[in-house]
Amino acid sequence: KDGKTLWVDRLKGAFSGSPLIANGHYYIQSEEGRTFVVKPNREKLQVVGENTLSPGDEEIFRATLSPIDGMIFTRSQSVLYCIAD
Repeated sequence: KDGKTLWVDRLKGAFSGSPLIANGHYYIQSEEGRTFVVKPNREKLQVVGENTLSPGDEEIFRATLSPIDGMIFTRSQSVLYCIAD
């Protein structure tokens, strides 16, 4: 309400895609294929989950994550991935 910064922190990696907000969490994917699940918290950065895709060294993830029917789709420059239970 007053514009005061509550906290500052950083996730490891380089990021190009926009964060996805779904199910009360932020989903943020690095260019290396690591997806962080962050729970909003006024006191600190709270990472509640992490998933790493294991593509070849030359694969880079720059797309924004896309939620569809309980699944999350992402892509590198040459491969489409589906993340689901």
